[in-house]
Parts: sequence; structure tokens; C-alpha cells
Amino acid sequence: LWKSARIVPIFKSGNKQSLLNYRPISLTSSCSKLLEHIVCKHISNYLENNSLFCPNQHGFRRLFSTTTQLLEFTHDIASSLDKRGQVDAIFIDYSKAFDKVSHPKLLLKLKVILRNSLLLDWLSDYLNCRSQFVSFANAFSSEASVSSGVPQGSVLGPLLFILYINDVVENIPVKVRLYADDCILYNDISSPNDQLLLNESFIRFFNWSKKWQMDINFDKTVFMRFTNKRTPLVFSYGIGDFILNEVTEFKYLGVFFTSNLKWDKHVNFICSRALRKLGYVKRTLKCSTKEVKLCAYKTLVRPILEYGSVVWDPYFKKDINLIESIQAKAVRFILNRYDRNFSPSSAVSSLGLEPLSRRRTVDRIKMLHRIVNEDCGIERCKYISFSTSSRTRQSHSLNIVPFQSRTNCFKYSCFLT
Repeated sequence: LWKSARIVPIFKSGNKQSLLNYRPISLTSSCSKLLEHIVCKHISNYLENNSLFCPNQHGFRRLFSTTTQLLEFTHDIASSLDKRGQVDAIFIDYSKAFDKVSHPKLLLKLKVILRNSLLLDWLSDYLNCRSQFVSFANAFSSEASVSSGVPQGSVLGPLLFILYINDVVENIPVKVRLYADDCILYNDISSPNDQLLLNESFIRFFNWSKKWQMDINFDKTVFMRFTNKRTPLVFSYGIGDFILNEVTEFKYLGVFFTSNLKWDKHVNFICSRALRKLGYVKRTLKCSTKEVKLCAYKTLVRPILEYGSVVWDPYFKKDINLIESIQAKAVRFILNRYDRNFSPSSAVSSLGLEPLSRRRTVDRIKMLHRIVNEDCGIERCKYISFSTSSRTRQSHSLNIVPFQSRTNCFKYSCFLT
């Protein structure tokens, strides 16, 4: 019973008729999950205390998140653009990454990393003789044995996966960002040699993946040139006869990046999503109380407008106003006031709400506070400098010296505002 999983397919995006567009989530027994939590906590603490995790990995680790990953990546790009530079980035996509993990090879890596024979025996038993069946609507498949992969939806699965790819960055001379199986290789480009180095790094990444039986999805693996140059250095990245597709925009960890690092594309995307969700809430809760409507807005709509906002907080008035207009529509719905004389902005505070621009500013201040106090995975010394002035007004030990900036994308980034 502990090793049997009920698989629930969760639709991701694209064609609903294609099985490739569904993520298999494993539902295991509560007792199994409880024990996994205990084991996972002890393994994670051991790995963190001994600095055994790959420092580039932000997925499924304490004090790390998609936000810390996006912040560091965005800062690197914005800093280069501010110097009138160019950054080429390869966004790598794995095919069924969690399902392709080889059990024997995983155990081989765990033996080197953990160096605990009893724990290794337990993990070996945890992986072996597993079975699963698929549940969809009211139908159930027959049970089948599982010979590879780590269970998605389990407690230990994500930890085992990031340990499996823990050494992927070794011998790669360019910058690497990892969030579980989402990977970016990127490099500052000032000459064709820099592009050759990035392509060589991609080949090394491919060879590592092939050795450890991880399949790169070349249809979804793309590259982007981040630059404001009129004549950027051009290069075709690929392996052998296969050339990667170049894109000018890409959604990474839920945030739309464009080649000039402007956020209007992302703002339009989230506002469109939030508006559709608000429409659903309106149809569903048309006759509900004000309190229920307010709760639904805070739970279902507002998070869409705020995810990752410390990274992409817009500085153009049109983008700021577009986001605020969604909350204004929600306020009209909550109070059931659709007359022209009603001002949603004046009613925001009466509902206990704040302008979304103010909430984004507060979120940035909170993130900066966490970084300064070393309460998140971002290394403070890399992104924050403190004043060493002896002048009375600037002598506080935590006076932050902002980066010098030329461009808006860097000037309004998290570490400067």
C-alpha cells in the first residue's frame, strides 16, 4: 500500500488531446508521506549544513524559491543591458525529467553524496517494487510496476531529483541557473568566442544528460539574445545539424521575459489571466455576500497579479494603471456598484484593500529585508553594498549603497529601488 501510487493527470497547456501536455501527480498514502517528511527533513539539513547542494539550484530548497531564482537571473541580465552589453541565454527543457531518472544511477549518486549505508538501503527499498495506476474522472487503469523515475507529488521525489542532477553544472564555464529541471545557460557576449563558449557549454550539458539518460526536448529548448543593440552579435546555437530556435520572448517560471527586458508583455499576460478568472468568479458568486466575493478576489484573482512582482514591478504608468484596473473591476463586483458616479479607488480602503502598486513596493522592501538579514538563499555580498562613509548621516552599518544605473530596466530593478 505504501508503494502504490494513484496517478492523477494534471493538464499543463497546449492541446488537451495530447498526453504529453499532462503532468502525472502521484497520490500516495498519508503514512508514507509522514515518514517521507521525516526522512526528507534530515537529508535536507545534512546537505545544507555540509554545502552539498549545487549552489545554482533554487528548487525545493529551504530559503530558495522561484522568486530568488528569477531575481538573480533578472539582475544579471539587467546589469549587462545597463552596460550596453548582450547576453545570450539558452532555455533548456527536459522531456519527462522526473520520470526518466534511472534508479541504479540515482542510488550510485546517493551513495557518494550521503555516505550512509542504512539510509541508502532504505532509499533503495523506497524506490524498488513501486506500482501505480491512473485515475481520471471515474475511470481507473490497471496497476503497473514502476522501473524508473521519482514520484511526482511525493515528498521525497523532488529532493531525489535535484540530487540526481546535482553535478550537472560541473565543467560548464558559463553561468547556469537551475530550478529543479528548468535550466538556463547564459553568457555575456562581447565577441564570437563568448558565443562559441556558450555553445560548447550546451554541448557539455547535452553530453551529461545523455550519459545519465535524461532527454532534452529540442522542440522546446530555445535561445534568446538579451540586448538593446541595433546590431547584436549573431550566432546559431545547436548540436550537429540541429539548430535551436531563437525567440524574442519566453515564459520562464511563470514570468514573461523579452529580449529588451521590458515587462509590458508580462503585464498584459497576467491582466488577461486575472480578468478571465474574475469573470469566472462573477458568474459563480453573482448572488454571494460581499465577504465571500472579497475572499474569492483575494484568493483567486489577486495572486495572479502579484506572483513574482518583486522581479517585474512595472515602471510605466500604462502598465501600473492596467493592473489597478483589474482591482477596480473587482471592487465594483464586490460592492455591486456599476454606476458611473462610483469611484472604485475611493472604496478600496473601505474593503481593507490597498493599491496593488503599494503592495508591490512593500513586497520589495520585505525581500530586501530578508536579503540584508540573510534570511533567504540570495548571497547578500553579491547584490548589496553597505556604506563605509564616516559622515554622521551615512555612518549607519546598514546604509545601502545603490548600484549606478543608466537604463530603466536596471534602475527600477529590485536591488536599486
